[in-house]
Amino acid sequence: MDSEQRRRKRSSENELLETLEAETNALERSVDTLDSDTDSLEHSIDALETQTGTLESRTEPFETEHTHLRDRPADDERALEWLDALTEATRNRTGTSKVRLEELQARELEKGAHLRESNVDVHELDIPDGTLERFTKTDGRAYYHLPDQSPRSRVRSM
Repeated sequence: MDSEQRRRKRSSENELLETLEAETNALERSVDTLDSDTDSLEHSIDALETQTGTLESRTEPFETEHTHLRDRPADDERALEWLDALTEATRNRTGTSKVRLEELQARELEKGAHLRESNVDVHELDIPDGTLERFTKTDGRAYYHLPDQSPRSRVRSM
């Protein structure tokens, strides 16, 4: 190899070396930029994770309340069914008690009893003539008795 060839070869190698150095410098700048972008993205991720944690802690009470409210209609429905059953049972007992009381009052009136006005439902009593006589005794209270009974007869009150 003569000197001209060596010079060309060296020149070619130098050009190649310069090209490789330029590419290496460009790649290093790209790596630096990517490192900077990565750091920025990691910082953003940390900030978003912190914000997500904050939002989750703030929404937790709402989720608990939502669950409670979502389950509440079922609880209310059970309570309403229980109250309906209790109301129906009370209505049945009250109706039965009222019928028994009315029967007892009718029998007592037939026997000549005087019943206080406040204790008698005149529209519900089953009495032979369907009428009662109202009078006031010496104690100042109003009473009922059957018309054929004297107010001065044996005094019985309920």
